[in-house]
Amino acid sequence: MTATATNDRNILQRELQLVAKQQHVVNPLDPIPTGFWEAIRWSPPRRLLDESDALTKARSVARLTQMVNEMISSREAFRVNNLAMSDFYATLKTYDELLDQFLGELIAALSELGPRLVRAAEA
Repeated sequence: MTATATNDRNILQRELQLVAKQQHVVNPLDPIPTGFWEAIRWSPPRRLLDESDALTKARSVARLTQMVNEMISSREAFRVNNLAMSDFYATLKTYDELLDQFLGELIAALSELGPRLVRAAEA
């Protein structure tokens, strides 16, 4: 998850530099895998339950991941279907800035949650 989010964020940051020149990156962003929440939601590892806010953080990461994936999908539909719009680059810049912000939040949340999940899996 973190690798995909980081790669997407790198693409967005590169694109933000190009948008000023009215250019954009051709390759689409990859959706972030989301299956971890379903795996721990119904049968969380006991050790994960021992940490008071670990499930809350996992749920927060799952929601943020879903939001990022929906934004990626919306951005991609816009990018593919609206190239002829007069304000295409301004709108694409807005998408990219928001996604960059949310991907940053997701990467930070994953770096905090990741070690907890690893510890829980080791138990």
